[in-house]
Amino acid sequence: MKRFEEIDFLKGFCMILVFFQHSILYFPIDFTKEYHWCWMLSHAIGSFFMPCFFLVSGFLFSKSTKSGNTVMKDKLKRILVPYVFVCAITFSVKLCVPQLAFSSYESFGEYAKYYLLYGGDRWFLYVLFVIFLFVAPLKQLLQKNICWVIGLLIMLFFLYYNSLLPYEFLLSKSCYMGIFFISGFVVREYYYQIKNFILKYKWEILLVSLFVNGWLFSRINIYVLMYIVPYIGILGSFSFAFIILERKRNHIYGFISRALTFVGVYSLQFYLFTGFVLVVARTFVVNILNFSNPIYVIPLVFLIQMVLATMGVFACKKVPLLNKAMGY
Repeated sequence: MKRFEEIDFLKGFCMILVFFQHSILYFPIDFTKEYHWCWMLSHAIGSFFMPCFFLVSGFLFSKSTKSGNTVMKDKLKRILVPYVFVCAITFSVKLCVPQLAFSSYESFGEYAKYYLLYGGDRWFLYVLFVIFLFVAPLKQLLQKNICWVIGLLIMLFFLYYNSLLPYEFLLSKSCYMGIFFISGFVVREYYYQIKNFILKYKWEILLVSLFVNGWLFSRINIYVLMYIVPYIGILGSFSFAFIILERKRNHIYGFISRALTFVGVYSLQFYLFTGFVLVVARTFVVNILNFSNPIYVIPLVFLIQMVLATMGVFACKKVPLLNKAMGY
């Protein structure tokens, strides 16, 4: 499969935003309630990075030459096995040490329902697997004609906009994120035209994205914006990727490029570490150091998370059993 440097960079950038948003604590201190700027920052970051992951997944899948059965076997190993492995650990920790958990339940049955029906703490993998269950059998049809892709896109929009799907098994969320996943097919089909447009207007797109995602979205409560704003954020992220990659010969930009590309290549493994490293980081910063000011807490928690997650990614890669369990 052809590798796109900007796609690896984009995945790394979005994964960095995941860790950063987690650093804006909701537990044991809820910064988003105590500080309006924390709420705005979290809202701005969260407006596009998860849809971006799904669009990239669809982008990469759209030209896959694997058969439907091979795709599902691959996703069982790469998505379902890591999901079950990490959820089993999280499940055990929440049962044994509930005071460490942001969300906890009173009974084993409630926990089981939380993971089986609602995706648990790793809902991204749950939703992505559900999407592949529906899209993989349609793969050859979708690859033949872009009209089928657009038709499916319209159907998904209609289903979600009219709230026709239940939330159980995250069908409703899978439909919404499926819109971005299928959009990845369209982006791949017209990628070079889109890329040329972004390269031509990259600074303008980045500024519009910062304005819309960083300021406007938190002030205007219009339902349709939940479809428009993520695309603007994704375009802004592509613009940022091209701006950095064009300057990667420079030492500073080169370091940023290599670091984010590395995180992007191992984005799945970094994602699997998110909750675990967050517990360690926030416990150390808030409970041991007794810091409560977000100016200090957010960067410290973010830095500790990134260091621990990077160490974990390297360590698990060297252990054969963990290598398979973590989807390498």
